[in-house]
Amino acid sequence: SIDKNPVLLVKISDNVYIDEDEPSLLLIGVPHAEEILGLEICIKIIRELVTNYGLDSLKTSYVNNNEIYLFPCLNPDGHSVVTSDICYIWRKNKRDNNKNGTFDYKCYTEGRGDGVDLNRNYNYLFDKAGSSEDTSEYYRGPYPFSEPETEAVRRICEIENFLIAIDYHSARTGFTEVIYYPWRYGSSLCPDFPFISEIADSFADKLPRDDSLSNYITMVTSRELGGFFRNWIYSEKGTFSFTVEVSDTTIPPVYKIKNITEKHAKAFYYLLERMHRKVLKVKVKDSITNIPLSAEVKITEIDTSLRVKHFTGEKDGEIYRILKEGEYSLFISKEGYLSKTLSFKIEKNKITEINVFLYPVIRDTYPEDVEIIENISKNSLRLIFWVRGKREKINLIIYDLSGKKILNYNTFKEPGFYRESFDISLPSGKYIGIITKGEKKLKKEFIIFK
Repeated sequence: SIDKNPVLLVKISDNVYIDEDEPSLLLIGVPHAEEILGLEICIKIIRELVTNYGLDSLKTSYVNNNEIYLFPCLNPDGHSVVTSDICYIWRKNKRDNNKNGTFDYKCYTEGRGDGVDLNRNYNYLFDKAGSSEDTSEYYRGPYPFSEPETEAVRRICEIENFLIAIDYHSARTGFTEVIYYPWRYGSSLCPDFPFISEIADSFADKLPRDDSLSNYITMVTSRELGGFFRNWIYSEKGTFSFTVEVSDTTIPPVYKIKNITEKHAKAFYYLLERMHRKVLKVKVKDSITNIPLSAEVKITEIDTSLRVKHFTGEKDGEIYRILKEGEYSLFISKEGYLSKTLSFKIEKNKITEINVFLYPVIRDTYPEDVEIIENISKNSLRLIFWVRGKREKINLIIYDLSGKKILNYNTFKEPGFYRESFDISLPSGKYIGIITKGEKKLKKEFIIFK
């Protein structure tokens, strides 16, 4: 953070050091400093899942079958302003906007001095986000992800393809005890509206208000709300994102906190269960190397907006989609590969798994094994080769016509397709290149001309 406080990320799983083939979920507490209940809810969930693991069969299954990530307190600097009684209505972090070396908090005056509103700092319609005035309570920051706190969120979202994400807030003004989700634009709704609205409504039905007279309500919000976490992660990742406005105040009396955290933990467990019903799981790999691919995955009947992206993860080639029962068509594409279209069926109480193998176009363009490409205009030599099946050693030796060794290059490569360039800075003339890849050897003459 700005004050060098750690922005802690907690992972709960039966194998925390392994990226398992399981749906993942992200919780964010305290994006706004005064909204302290998100931290209490995250701590409640962590304690219940960890202390009951191996003792309670249901909670054990939650841990065994999901990957759960939590930022219990995304805004530790701002949170310290509130808990240290400096300003109990502080909202932002502690960026020194005017660079005077002093934290200007101006707690009870118009504007709120230093700091950035973290929930206006995400890279979604940033020019429309919050305020450009750095004294504003809603100051969006100098540029997207300018803050270490939001950068931490961005980084984990690049690594993990979250199926669901929640950021916990509490409203000092406006609506309370409400669940917001993306999005509407005039009379148009987001492509996933039939599915995300079902989750939001069921989630809210499991959350009684503090007065117990009714449950939380749901609201679909505008597509034009810039800088918001929920719009950013839905647009960039297709993640079903919900903003939960907890309780009817930001800092409730202590005696209320236990009941608030208990009911939010129970509602949270519904989400873990729902991630295993009426869900599609797609895993995309290269058909030659078997390496996972980041590919675009579109459901033809649903994915009609260019604003919402659905890509499999870089490291595991996976994506999960929450749907309803029925039959659908899937279109999978990636630059450099032949696209695929296929049909599938979603059933009520299961995850439908589809493994897709994309055929690389370059497979028909480039050689089966290795080729030395002559280059007569620069002091370089290009080598094109495949590594298939397992890691292999690559060795390139260049000789002049007298038999003198000019270059000896060794490397190990994982399965994949490679184009390697070598700067050789040789005088004009004819040379011999010998490349050895595994048990295969290729000898070729080439010319350097200047």
